[in-house]
Parts: sequence; C-alpha cells; structure tokens
Amino acid sequence: MPQLTYSYDMVVGVEGELADARQSTIVSRLAEGNVRFGRFVALGSNPDTQCRVVQTGTDVWGAKNHIGFSVATNAKEQKADGTVQYDDGEAVSIIKNGAILIKSETAMTPTSDVFIRFQAKSQVYTLVFDATTVTGNEINGEINGVAINPVTFATSNANTLSLLATEIANFSADILSAVSNGTDTITITSVIDKSVTVSNFVVTGGASQPTITATQTEAGKPTSDVGIIRNTSDGGTAQDSPYLRVIRGCNAGELATVEIEF
Repeated sequence: MPQLTYSYDMVVGVEGELADARQSTIVSRLAEGNVRFGRFVALGSNPDTQCRVVQTGTDVWGAKNHIGFSVATNAKEQKADGTVQYDDGEAVSIIKNGAILIKSETAMTPTSDVFIRFQAKSQVYTLVFDATTVTGNEINGEINGVAINPVTFATSNANTLSLLATEIANFSADILSAVSNGTDTITITSVIDKSVTVSNFVVTGGASQPTITATQTEAGKPTSDVGIIRNTSDGGTAQDSPYLRVIRGCNAGELATVEIEF
C-alpha cells in the first residue's frame, strides 16, 4: 500500500551525524572503552593516541582534556540491542570544529546553555508517611510489581521505619540503598542503569494507619547517555562549555544541531 501521509517534520538524522557540508576539523584517536556515536570524548590514558567518553566535569572544560564529539560512520553495523558504537581499541573520528547532531536530554533552543552529561544518575524514590506508625500496624507494598515481605510495627516508629528500609534495601538487586530519616521518610536509590518501580505501599491494622505517598524524586540517567547534552548541570552531573552552542533546537530526547569550536 502506498504511503499517503507525510510528517511535516522529517527525521533530522542520526546521533553523531555531521549537520551540514561546512568545512570541519576531524581528528582520530583509539577508543579506550566503547564509544557510542555522538558522545563527547576526552583524552584517554595515553593522551597522544587514546580517547574515552567523558567522566568528570574537567573532561568537558577546564583541564584541557576535552577533544570533541564522536562522529557517526556507515562503516559500523548496528548491534542486536540497537547500539551503534566504536568498540574498544577502534579508531574514533572526533569533530573539533563544525556542526553535529547530538541527542539532548532536555528541550534546547539557540539561546540554551549547553551542558555535557559526564555522570550517570540513579533513580530515586521517597516513601513519605503522613503520621507515625503505631502498635499493630502492618506495612505492605510492591517493588517492581512484586510484594515485599510485610513489616509489622516493632518497638517504635523509628525502629519500624528502619525495618522497612532494610526490607526494601534487601528485596531487589536493582536497589542500591533504602535509608530512613527515623521520622517519616524512606529514600530509595536504584543501582545505576536499573529502573525501579515503587508502588502500592499501605498500612493496615492498629488504632490508626498513616498514609504512605511514593514519589519518584529523581529520574535515572543511564550510562549510555553520558556524553550527550542538556540545558542545566542536573545537580552537578553535567558541565557546560563556552565553545558549544545550539544552532537548531529540539524537544527533549531529540537531536539538536550543535556547533563546536575547539
């Protein structure tokens, strides 16, 4: 059947693709670790020959470690999981001057500051109790859709919340930590690159039952997104550079055209 409808906004391109036909400065380094297309790279362990995806803010700017963005090439095949990358030890093409298509975590405009993500982030949830737990309370809930072992009030509110935090922390390998403030809140932090769902936490039994509100307070940022752009520092996990600017904006999760002048 013929295609009868067309989007007004066609796909811009692919991550790491050169944005236009202007003269560009492109250098080459050997990948230290895998390097996905369209990721900001810095000098590697051997600064004369190697590059790696950024790891610190000074890799982006301030310590002369920065090189530029890895450039897409048709010579690489897409892997089964959809990843397209330079593998460890392969020669990486890196743009130092020109324009390139880069994925952005946030909406960008030509007036946006350009920050490079240099650190992945854990997902964070909070469980907030609107009152103290009391004798006879039993707490139930689900992590990733699976019921935790019920936690029963024991000795005090602080001790009960501590027991619940311990149950949550030990319940799933996807959870890095669960910490109680001893009063009304448990903070649950995921392992990097793992997604956690916290739901259906309720209190039953006892003379009164506090309500528990589960809220995702931080969205996780995967390791695969290290080296792409955004418009803020995101709590100190991204660094800006005065030599990057957006010349064509985008929505969150889409490709922006970034001009680089190193």
